[in-house]
Parts: sequence; structure tokens; C-alpha cells
Amino acid sequence: MSPVDIRSAKQIGKLLRSSREAQRANLQHISKQCGLSVAQLVHIENGNLFAFESNLEKIMSYSNVYAQALNVDLNAMSQAPSIMPTRYVVAPVDSHIPPFLMKKS
Repeated sequence: MSPVDIRSAKQIGKLLRSSREAQRANLQHISKQCGLSVAQLVHIENGNLFAFESNLEKIMSYSNVYAQALNVDLNAMSQAPSIMPTRYVVAPVDSHIPPFLMKKS
């Protein structure tokens, strides 16, 4: 499981939660509509991959079921630039050390 997988799951969960809240739907109602438990919906909204055996395909499958119950297109939502995986940029260690603490050569 990579950090990108975790980030994607968390961002999709946030999108689903915000869609549910925008529709003023509660978890119990959505749970009955889609056949997932309230606990599973909460895990999806939190992007908790560990609740789905660290299986990104499994959480995405359940997320799609959740999205259908909300009448939202998860594929269209996931194309938004805000949830696309970002490249990790490693800053030099020296960039985080104040100049007065740096060793002079």
C-alpha cells in the first residue's frame, strides 16, 4: 500500500462525505439504500484502507456503491485536479534548519 493509495482513498472519502452532507442525507438512510453498514460508510468517508484489508480495489468498489446511492458520478469527481495523486518533492534537509543553527564550514 503506497502513500498515494492512502491519499486517494482519503480524498474520495472526503468528496463522498461532502456530497452526502450537501444532500443533507444521513448515514442510516444511505446505508439502507446501498446495502453497506453505517460503519463501512464511515470507514469509506475516513479513507480507512485498513478496514478493507488494505485493499484499494475493495474500498473503491464500495465507494462506487456509496456514490451510486448518492446519485453522484465518482469517476467524474475523481478527475478533479484536487484529488489526483501528486508527486512527492523531497526538500533538502537544510531547507528546514534556520540559518543560525547551521554549522559553518
